[in-house]
Amino acid sequence: MSGRLPAGDRLQLRVQTGDGFEVLRPVTAFAIALAEQAGLDEVAGYRLRLAVDELATNVVMHAYGPPGGSLLVDAGVEHDRLWVRLTDHGPPFDPTAAPDPLAGPVGLSERQPGGLGIALARRSVDRLEYHRDGDANVVVVVMALHDEEGCT
Repeated sequence: MSGRLPAGDRLQLRVQTGDGFEVLRPVTAFAIALAEQAGLDEVAGYRLRLAVDELATNVVMHAYGPPGGSLLVDAGVEHDRLWVRLTDHGPPFDPTAAPDPLAGPVGLSERQPGGLGIALARRSVDRLEYHRDGDANVVVVVMALHDEEGCT
């Protein structure tokens, strides 16, 4: 890996969702910095940012009512992959099991509102995982890292 974030190192950010959509600014900055430190190219960095932004937006909009709660975003590099984990303590919600509004023959005018952010997140990364840890939702985004020759 040609990035500056050594394997095994981890980064972490905790934000309060009660701050509304302003909380997305540091989350976006975190994803951009992570992509740069991991050595992702521009396209892969954009895909990572898109997935993290969409998943964090989902937490801000749906996980907590007023006054909000916390969202922990942590990330690291292991072997040939970059991972980002988003943890919240809202009601159970598995984005990997959500219906894909982009699948099937339904046209945009017939499509029900919602779900596009999760569909974009799923399509933007190599793997999206979910599990419940006690009272926490844990969503993990995984992207493969490539060496200089483009091979993992």
